[in-house]
Amino acid sequence: MAFETNVEEQEFIQANRREVSEEQVEKFERYAAEIFSAFGMDLNTSATWRP
Repeated sequence: MAFETNVEEQEFIQANRREVSEEQVEKFERYAAEIFSAFGMDLNTSATWRP
C-alpha cells in the first residue's frame, strides 16, 4: 500500500533520509517484539509473523 505525498513531504523525506543497516532493522524488530510481548501481545500469530 503506497501513501500519497505532496511535493513538500517528498522534499522533507529526501532531505531527512538515512540508511538503516539490516543489523539495525533486526535489532529494532527485537526491541519492538520485547515491548509488544511485555504488553501481552502474542507474537506467534499469523498477523505478527513474517515469512
